[in-house]
Parts: sequence; structure tokens; C-alpha cells
Amino acid sequence: MINKQMSVKLDMLKGLAIMSVICAHCNTVSDNYSVFNIHIGAILKTVGTIGVALLYILSGFLFERIELQQQKSSVGKIIKKKLGRIIIPWVFCGTLVYFYVMIRQGGISALGWLTWILGQGTYLYFLTVLMLMYIVFGIIGYNKKILYVLVIVSIISRGLVFLNVLDNKYYVLNIFNWIIFFIAGMVISNRNISLGQKEKNIALFIFGITLIVVFIRGSYFEYWSLGYWGFASVSSIGFLKIIEWIRPLRVGLIVRNLGRQSLAVYLLHMPFAGIVVNIFNRVDNGILTLSRPIIVLSMTMVCIKICGVIIKKLYIEDWGIRLLGIQVQERKI
Repeated sequence: MINKQMSVKLDMLKGLAIMSVICAHCNTVSDNYSVFNIHIGAILKTVGTIGVALLYILSGFLFERIELQQQKSSVGKIIKKKLGRIIIPWVFCGTLVYFYVMIRQGGISALGWLTWILGQGTYLYFLTVLMLMYIVFGIIGYNKKILYVLVIVSIISRGLVFLNVLDNKYYVLNIFNWIIFFIAGMVISNRNISLGQKEKNIALFIFGITLIVVFIRGSYFEYWSLGYWGFASVSSIGFLKIIEWIRPLRVGLIVRNLGRQSLAVYLLHMPFAGIVVNIFNRVDNGILTLSRPIIVLSMTMVCIKICGVIIKKLYIEDWGIRLLGIQVQERKI
């Protein structure tokens, strides 16, 4: 079961993860800009690789803890449960963003819409892969032998992508490139693995040193970089220490509420990221580049807040949550 203390931690981890995702989508910097600005962009790109992995880990943890341990893992029940929580807002918000982009660029088509929603070349790949994982593990459950096989397959798949053997066009939609993180979350939940302060401190130290090196060198981690697994895993552990620091503070409440709205933020932030990058790339300023994620996040949260107020005023909270994935009531720590 998920107790109150664990719920707070999970919400805050989701908040940090979605902040990382936003970093991944607003880090574009021209090669003609100053070294300082380019290196700031490298930091955002590196931080931006953590979010998807951490979200899959958290999803695996929650899936094992709620669906499997409570024996609610039949595929039919999973689809029915996720239909309202994920699939409906995914399709609705994804469609809104699709028309926003395509009305400006042209080329609206049924096939183009479908590939957009499924994540071919778009940020929505995360949800396609997530739903596939729910279905796969709804069928096989927590079967250790199969999990070992899937881990090996995932390692091989990622290795083939790194070696450019597999077609990079579809690598983000390849479930085997991500399934290792979902399995990690399941194992952590099943075995009740917990980490001490020493491990968290070391992980946070490594995370900090990595960012310093990235800034100095201007090189950055990518999803398929050698050592990405280690970096994403260590950074996720470091985030556990960060949430301990910020939990008593006002920022802790902000991060937790961000985590509770993580689905809506994920679905709605892309237009704001595009606007901010377009405007800020007209100026060569590293500080402005560093501020992009906060500005995009703020714009998205204001949008969600406005939508939440409208939903409440119109007494359509159920429909608002279903269509936009918005959680209307905020929790206090």
C-alpha cells in the first residue's frame, strides 16, 4: 500500500521528473552563440535525460505496488482504469497540440494525427510505451524469470541503438529501450528496497560533479549515450536527497503539486516550450537560457490553474479531469 509519507515522496519525485522533461524540450541553443550559453544548453540537455527514465521507474513502482500486490492486474481492468486517467487526456490534449502545430505548419491529415498521438517523432511516445508496459506486465505479472529475460533484451536493444544497428527513427517507441527502468521500479517495490543517507549523499554528489563537468566541457548525456543508465539511476537516487531538503520549504509544496499535475503538465507544456525557445533564441544570453524551464513551467501551471478555475466554476470537474488530466484540488504537505 501507499502511505501518506510515501505518497508525498512519490509526488515530489514526479515533480522533479517533469521539470527534467521540460528541460529536455527547451534547451535548443545556436552553435553560433557564446560558449557560456552553449554550455548552459548542455546542462539542460543532460538534466533533461533524467525525467523519462525516472517516470518509468515510478510507474513500475506504482504498478507493482497497486496493481500486482492488490491482484488488480488483469489487462481488462488496467485498460478500463487507465482509460479515464491517461488515454482520454492523452488523446484530447495531444489532439489540441497537434492542431496548434499543424495549423501553423500545414499538412493536417488523419495519418499525421495518428502518428502524432502515438509519438512517432513527438513527445507523446512516452505514453504509448507506458501503456504497452501496463499491458505487458498486466499479462505476465511479476515473473522473475521473464523479468530477467526482458532486462537482457533491453540491454541488447539499447546497445544496438548505441551502435547504430537499430533504426534511430523508431528508437523512442521501442518498448525494449525503456522497459528496464519500469522493471527497476517493480523490483524496488517488490523487494521494499530503501537507501540510506550515505547512498543518497554520494548519488547527489556524483550528480553535481557530472553537471560541473558537463558545463566545463560543453558535452552532454543523451538517452543513448554510453553510461546513460548509470547517470539516470544515480541522478534519480540523488533526487531523493533533494526532496528531503526541500520538503519543509515552500518550494517543496510547489514541487509536490507539480508532481500531482504531472500528466497535465506533460501533455500541455510543449506549445509553451516552443514559444519560449523561439523568443529566447533571438538573444544570446546564458542566464535567459537557464531560466527557460522555469518560465515554461510557470506558463503551463498558470494555464492549468486557469483551466482548473473554469472547470470548477462550470461544475464540470469530472469532465475537466478526464479531458485535461488536471487534478483540481491541491494537497498540502
